[in-house]
Amino acid sequence: MVATDRLTGAELAKVVAKAVVILLVGILVQTCFGNDLRVDDVSPDFMLLLAVCAGFVAGPDEGALVGFAAGLLSDLFLQNTPFGLMALAACLAGYVVGWARANFLRPHPAIVPVVAAGGTALETLAVVSAVAVAPPTSVIVTVMA
Repeated sequence: MVATDRLTGAELAKVVAKAVVILLVGILVQTCFGNDLRVDDVSPDFMLLLAVCAGFVAGPDEGALVGFAAGLLSDLFLQNTPFGLMALAACLAGYVVGWARANFLRPHPAIVPVVAAGGTALETLAVVSAVAVAPPTSVIVTVMA
């Protein structure tokens, strides 16, 4: 954010409250419907979509913040991967999408699905890379030993 774009206390509280409500509705939709919407054993990740949308609309800093919160909620409620992995991946995806939007992408209606697909691919790559480096079973064994 630029210094002239700073929000006052009341405006910031309103923005944070909206973000919290959207994140809570997102995790509710993900837990109730997201896992049942499977196509070839692949289910949508609505929390990642929130991070990508935040980065696309508000910029890299806000995308990273919303991505971290969305990933942390996903880690708490949904995943059987190491804790914090989805938070890291969604944070990176939100930041990169916001950065690309600010530096490279021009407004055009057709760019939105392309950015969403790119953010999803980036998050998947981050999760697969992290699990390949340290598989979840080795993390559990290390902690228990």
